Amino acid sequence: MNDEHLRDQINEGLDADSFISNPRYQKAKVLVRANLFREFEKTGFKDSQERDEIWRKLQALSFIENNLERAIRDGENASKTLLSRIKDKVLRVA
Repeated sequence: MNDEHLRDQINEGLDADSFISNPRYQKAKVLVRANLFREFEKTGFKDSQERDEIWRKLQALSFIENNLERAIRDGENASKTLLSRIKDKVLRVA
């Protein structure tokens, strides 16, 4: 993995962290989940299609959250890798 790719991963991780930490995003996430759970509670015994749709929506939210968290982790790992490369270069010059 070249340094440019690592820098891109670092920036994506920082963007993801900024987004996921945003209070508006946090509030929206909580409200959407709460609304979906309320919808689920309103479903009747035979409303399996509606419950399945709500489940898919909850899974989609989790998928988005997991991808953002993965971008953050990848950015942190890329940062460590890039810092290690820089440190190795400095030590070789010294």
